[in-house]
Amino acid sequence: MPVILSMREFKLPPIQFTMYSITPALVGAVAALALYFVFAGKLVTGPLTPTFSCSLKDDCSNFGSLLGAYGPADAPDFAKVLVWSFIAGFAERLVPNTLENLSKAVEKATKPKE
Repeated sequence: MPVILSMREFKLPPIQFTMYSITPALVGAVAALALYFVFAGKLVTGPLTPTFSCSLKDDCSNFGSLLGAYGPADAPDFAKVLVWSFIAGFAERLVPNTLENLSKAVEKATKPKE
């Protein structure tokens, strides 16, 4: 018979138990959002990454239009966003490693040649 842990077995106050339970979901959501912006900014591209388009007639040049009118171009791109967001939520080192590699690439590209 499986053992189900409760707050009494953890010996944590209810607020700490709740925060301990919610933290992994919040970290996963932030990682998925960060990866979404990496794809929207076209910092990482390829056949398995989603493409984005603006649904407005003028360009999506401000943050409000980025959130409201800029999104995956078509249905397969929506599916790619969902898959990558799911992966980012569970692979806790994916987003930090991606951001680190991007910063190293920018640093290398902007470094003056000797």
